[in-house]
Amino acid sequence: MLVIDTDSQAAATRWLGRDHMPGLTRSFSGSLPLERLVQSTCADGVEIIPASTSLATLERTLDGIPGAETLLRAAIDELDPDRWDYLICDTPPSLGIVVNAVLAAVQELIVPVEARPVDLAGLSRILSTAGRVQRRLNHSLCEARLVISRANHTGVSRSVEAQVRKRYGARVFATAIPERISIARSSGLGIPVSVHEPKGAVAKVYRSLAREIQSIEVLSPIERARGQARTAKPATPTTPRTKPT
Repeated sequence: MLVIDTDSQAAATRWLGRDHMPGLTRSFSGSLPLERLVQSTCADGVEIIPASTSLATLERTLDGIPGAETLLRAAIDELDPDRWDYLICDTPPSLGIVVNAVLAAVQELIVPVEARPVDLAGLSRILSTAGRVQRRLNHSLCEARLVISRANHTGVSRSVEAQVRKRYGARVFATAIPERISIARSSGLGIPVSVHEPKGAVAKVYRSLAREIQSIEVLSPIERARGQARTAKPATPTTPRTKPT
């Protein structure tokens, strides 16, 4: 699996044990192949293209460039389709050209939704943006799926989760990611929780989510040899051969 971290905050990069690395912004312009930026990580079978500090200014750089939203797709098309099973794109939390570029390059979008009232306001904007990109730039982009995160036993958390499940139904994964100190601890150490505490309860939850994703084939294998289906994660969103998360 390959992760592309397009968020200047570099959460995915740090969590997988890597530091910022220059170069990703040059890939948007086509002057540096993505494959030259691939780094190993502390997780078996996972490689990453780390975030770059220059991503913070990429929005301004791309603004006004014709076809800017399709530049990442062109760069991804140059990757070896046989090297990885999945490509996951982690996106910035704010909507803009970079997120649109990821959505234009992927087939699937998985949106993490924190079990907090403030998150619901932004969710509709994310889904609306994805709809516009699907209509204008990427007809292969499927309807977004949602995963509840930072869930806990408070009444507010349960209420938000219930609202999301009622409104979006089968689009919401049955598995919810709980709010646990072990997640923050492993993130601070730059180690995925599945590596730091592989037998812990949270690692089991993540494996359950992975099985659920595989069982409904939300993320398709990379079979991108020119014109074949793309898959996505915003991780955050995001988030898509590719997933935004």
